Amino acid sequence: MKEPTPVKLSSCKSYQKILKCTVYLDIHSITCPGALLTRSEDIYLSVCVMGQYRKTHCMPAIFPLLFNHKMVFTFPGVVDPADVSEQLECKWAPLVLKHLPY
Repeated sequence: MKEPTPVKLSSCKSYQKILKCTVYLDIHSITCPGALLTRSEDIYLSVCVMGQYRKTHCMPAIFPLLFNHKMVFTFPGVVDPADVSEQLECKWAPLVLKHLPY
């Protein structure tokens, strides 16, 4: 009986480098000429980027709103940063001004 030929394992393995992409969003101010906010409660800005939510500190509801706030959105496990860039170009990132409830 003939012995089976041993299988030769390749020493060349392909690895995909996994990256962490970070998006920095600097919000300085929001203006809206001619607009009046009807309630006097504090207001904040809520931002959603690719399913991740961040919000600013609360401030008086008087235009211009001077936030001077930095937001950081991190996307771990990224193989190709171009994919994140493409998603950011194609999807909406809603920025919503919200009043605090009474």
